[in-house]
Amino acid sequence: MDSKPVTEAKFLVMAAKGPNPKVKEYKRRRHHSKNRLGCLSCRQKRVKCDQGKPICARCGRSGAPCRYETACSVLVPSSSSSALLSKPLPEWSTTLAESILQPRLLRTAGRNTARQLPIQALLGHATQGDVFGLPLTPTLWELACQHPHLLASILAVSACRLRMTVPDGHPHRVAECALEAVALGDFQPALAAPLTQSRSDALLLTSMLLNNLAFFVSGSDEGRGYPSVSSSPWCTNNPHNNSSGATGLEWLALSMGLRPLLAATQAFHGADSALAPIFAASDDENKTFSRSHEDLGGAPAHWVRLVCSSGSSTTLGSKERCLREPLGTLAATRTLPPVVENGLKYVQLVGKLEPAFMEMLCDRDERAMWMLGYWLGLMGQLGPWWSSGRVRRDGAAIRTFLLEAKGVCGRGGEEGEMWRLLMRDYDFVYSTVLL
Repeated sequence: MDSKPVTEAKFLVMAAKGPNPKVKEYKRRRHHSKNRLGCLSCRQKRVKCDQGKPICARCGRSGAPCRYETACSVLVPSSSSSALLSKPLPEWSTTLAESILQPRLLRTAGRNTARQLPIQALLGHATQGDVFGLPLTPTLWELACQHPHLLASILAVSACRLRMTVPDGHPHRVAECALEAVALGDFQPALAAPLTQSRSDALLLTSMLLNNLAFFVSGSDEGRGYPSVSSSPWCTNNPHNNSSGATGLEWLALSMGLRPLLAATQAFHGADSALAPIFAASDDENKTFSRSHEDLGGAPAHWVRLVCSSGSSTTLGSKERCLREPLGTLAATRTLPPVVENGLKYVQLVGKLEPAFMEMLCDRDERAMWMLGYWLGLMGQLGPWWSSGRVRRDGAAIRTFLLEAKGVCGRGGEEGEMWRLLMRDYDFVYSTVLL
């Protein structure tokens, strides 16, 4: 077979000065690592971002909107792999989860419940990122498989979310309770184990998820000791007369337990932590939510009078002192835009609460009650799916308690004026609640 001569391909480059057969030499780009922490505008234009906050230098010059990813989205893989997050986990993932959880479910819930749990459906729902803001990425999945209490808590929250979206939520309610029991059973001994980076991350995530479960209230939850507003509001009952010892504030006591856990794991909050973006998003560049607020500098005057008429810490009793720090944090929180990027800042108030504050709530102290109710209203403005039931129920119950049982707005003098202003603020925050 005759071979034909190979002719060199030529390209005619059209230019304003006439055709030129020469093609510009291709220069290979130097190897570089991609930075995924820049603002969205710079990343879209594929230019370097100096990561200035609240506005980077480029967006400041061009007038472009400067927005950064949320703490939760930073943990999600880049767009090149984001398609994986919308796909269900492979079948072996369900098998692995069942092999980890089945022995524990048999001990806590029995054989029938263990066999009927829809593990595959729960895992599939968790991958969508609508459960607690974190899709089940490979990193999070690996961490959950290493720590069964985290895996069980992820699926318990997934079951809780699913039962809100289906006509018959009973099977998911059973799954939620069974998986929550497994998570609690493994969580307690895990607290006593020596801390490592992996254990620290898993313990903190599990604690956050269990707090979400405890905070959540729906119409079907009255059997768990959460009475409805119309029947018997918890704030109108005397907890000292309750033979079961329930106060209705167990959810808050559980949330307050995150504070000592954060202190115990402080050494593992560095850049190596899988939760590093979450830690960063819990505060701003001015350290507003980690510094002391006892001076009450940002609080309105009638808020300050709620704690002390003079505003001086030297005239306060022990109970009044425990109100200053959360009141100052509450004043800082109310100025935040109710957007998902600020979600972790909204919950910083709970970390400022001391046991004395809980005692005041149990004693139905009207100052502590107002602060709790106002914070619930702020959470309602933010609108996470797990908050609306408690915000609607407890917020209304506290308002009824203050106005009718205590009659705060009917008081005379400066005290009555203060309470009328406070209840005006209270009603305003609930007028913008997302329910």
